[in-house]
Parts: sequence; C-alpha cells; structure tokens
Amino acid sequence: MWQRFARSSRALAAVGLAGGAMVVTRHWVQESGERNRTRIVSPEVLVPKALRIVMASCEGAGAVHTAPDILKAALDVWKATDGIAMLFTASEDGRLGPNGRPVSIHLTPKLVKSSDASSANWCDRLWIATNVHTEKVAELNKDPKCSIGAYDRSGNYFVMQGEVCSVVRRSDGPFYKAVHEGIWKENWVLWNFFQSGPNDERFVLLEFIPRKISLVSTKFAINAESNSWRPAKLVRDVRPESGSGPRSPRAKGGVDLGEWRVAEVAREERLKRLRGNFDVRGKPIT
Repeated sequence: MWQRFARSSRALAAVGLAGGAMVVTRHWVQESGERNRTRIVSPEVLVPKALRIVMASCEGAGAVHTAPDILKAALDVWKATDGIAMLFTASEDGRLGPNGRPVSIHLTPKLVKSSDASSANWCDRLWIATNVHTEKVAELNKDPKCSIGAYDRSGNYFVMQGEVCSVVRRSDGPFYKAVHEGIWKENWVLWNFFQSGPNDERFVLLEFIPRKISLVSTKFAINAESNSWRPAKLVRDVRPESGSGPRSPRAKGGVDLGEWRVAEVAREERLKRLRGNFDVRGKPIT
C-alpha cells in the first residue's frame, strides 16, 4: 500500500514544483514503519530529468503582464530615447528589403482634448512630423503598412507594427488642426526644417496607428530573462469607422480603435526548441 501512496505523493510533489525549488510531502516511510511523517524532499529525487526539462523550458511562461503593464514599459522606452525611433517602410524598389530611417515620434499633444493624450492610451495613435515630398511619404502612399522600433541604452525595446492611416495637413479638420498646432508648439525645433512656420505647405504629419506591440523590459522585468526568447506582445483590432452615429472619442481619423489585449504566448514546443537544454535564465538543465 505504501508504494501506491508514495507514487501519489511524487505526482503531487511534481505539481508543487511550480511554486518553488523544494517541496514538503507527507508519505509513508517503509524503513522505520512510521506513518504520516513530514520531511523536505529535493525535486531531483522526485522528478525525472525529462520532466524537469519541460518545466524549466516553460518557466516564466506563466508570468502575467497586463496590457497596462506593457504599455507603461513601452512608454518608458519612448521617454528614454527622447521619442527617437526607427521607421521601416516598404521600399519603392521591390528588389530591396524594407527602407529604414530614424524619426521623431510625437504623442497626441496635451493641448488636444482627447483620450489619446492619457498615459493608458499614449500610443493609440502616434505622429511623425515630416516633409510631404520625402521618400517615406511616397512609400507610404503606395503601402501604408510600416513598423517603428525603439531601443534604449539599458536594452529595453519595443517594436510596433501598424500603418499610417493618413498624411495629415493643418486644413484637414478641427481635430487635425489642433494636433498640428499642439505638436508645433511643443517642438520649436521644427522651425529649423520648415522656415515658413506651421503653415508651411511642406509640413505634414503622418498618423501612425499601431496594431501590434512587442516589448522586452529589464526595468519592469517583462520577459527580460537572458534565455526567454519571448517578447511580451499586445494586439488590437483596428477597423474603418462605419455608421452614421456619433464617433467614439478614440475614433478621430476615420478608424475605430479596439482595446489592447495580451497576445498568446509561443507554444511550449517552440519555447523548448528556442531555449535548448537551458532554463529561462540560461542555466543548464541537469
């Protein structure tokens, strides 16, 4: 009978390993005949190597990071890089890969009465000030899908995939006029590029709508282990605005922005291949 009980205890101990490196089991001891004695049992004694490899490969996969956590960490990267990021667009020459260049990413100005200006929705839509005659505008007119990425000195980074839904001029309505004026007032350096001021016909804003965010943050301990190979990801739905009713307060540019949600993590089989015979922190699994 004690053998069956011991096997059950070992199975329960294996489950309990997810909560720590050592487990406490109550079991029958054959040698002394004592019953119901408590002792500390090393996981190496109870769990075969194959199971330890599976558990170590999946370690960290259960960490829960909410959408606000990830958005907060991404905002911190934006601040650390002073808003400078790389913008990647589809090259006009189809034989080449994506075209990239550094750009300054602007948030919806604080002067604009919009939920986009709140910290929780800081990247609902982002803005890039540029010259309407630049190569990137020509490329985005042909293919609006693009990505932006930022990487700070501490190794924190985000990548946002989405599209430029519009090339905005000051005359494109009250909302866009307010955004234009707000970004200009907050960034006097624009005078160096547009000598005629905010009414310069060359001055436009690219309205970037992110659909997916990938992030690693050592500062906020989000998927930053050395052998994680799994950035945290957010996704959302973006749909053209429809209907004749009043617009959502977050649907200013003809699009309806869905709520950010955490994307599914990589499958366990893929994580095991990515991490090899090492745990999420890069230590060999013995």
